[in-house]
Amino acid sequence: MRLADLTQDADAVRASLVHADGREEVCTASWLVGCDGGHSTVRKRLGLELVGESSETWMPRGRARRHRGGTRQHLLDAHRRTRLMMVPFARAGQWRILDTVPTTAAAGPGRTEDCSPPSSARASATGSGVGPATWTSVFTFQQRMVERMQDDRVLVAGDAAHVHSPASGQGMNTGIQEAYSLAWKLAMVEQGHAGRELLETYSEERVPIGAALLGSTRTATTLVQFKNALAGVVLPIALRVVNTVRPLRRAVQRKVLGGMSGLKIDYGTSSLTTPGPTRSPTSRTPAPS
Repeated sequence: MRLADLTQDADAVRASLVHADGREEVCTASWLVGCDGGHSTVRKRLGLELVGESSETWMPRGRARRHRGGTRQHLLDAHRRTRLMMVPFARAGQWRILDTVPTTAAAGPGRTEDCSPPSSARASATGSGVGPATWTSVFTFQQRMVERMQDDRVLVAGDAAHVHSPASGQGMNTGIQEAYSLAWKLAMVEQGHAGRELLETYSEERVPIGAALLGSTRTATTLVQFKNALAGVVLPIALRVVNTVRPLRRAVQRKVLGGMSGLKIDYGTSSLTTPGPTRSPTSRTPAPS
């Protein structure tokens, strides 16, 4: 089943659905939440533009076996305009490989098993001995988001509202946060415990979180997108220094893990948590996370 179109008025949303057998159905609901991914039909029907940028295309390969070379360290190879990153799995000899993809291979969707980026050949030539991959896929680094997440009775969440590099592994967590934030607000409004203005705080609170996420993933992506040979030498040395110097390692871990865990997220500037005209500016209020 797929969403073909949607309309809304002051009282309800009507979604036109198409079943796998071609049968059409119109579903009416009080609210509609678009959680339909980066190519969101809901977002497009609302005319919400993804603002931002996209850069090069990479090919992640799962569990490719490295036949030669005994190191268990992360490997980053920057050569001219291509990059190769290898991250070890716990199982000996198994590696996750991220490889730049030729333009012809990334031109459209489909099977990528036959793609053979030149950096993979370089890996074999330099002694890495990369064997066949168990699976491959293609993704393009994108840093884009909507500037608002609501249009009357229709809202968007997760990848429908923001697409970004997977470098920090925050996509799923961010979508769950938005689902949680939206669920209790929708319940309060639908059950008559709050007015519709409560839903306006959803976009108010979550858009800045999305912007911060794009900022952090952009930084992480930049580290693996250096396009000169020097990066292939400097980055492994920097990682070795961080890993060796314990205070430095702990400081980096605290900063990185603090962000990835979501423990630093709060809505301190939200209209739900800032003092209002009838409340003392010095009164303490909870900061939801």
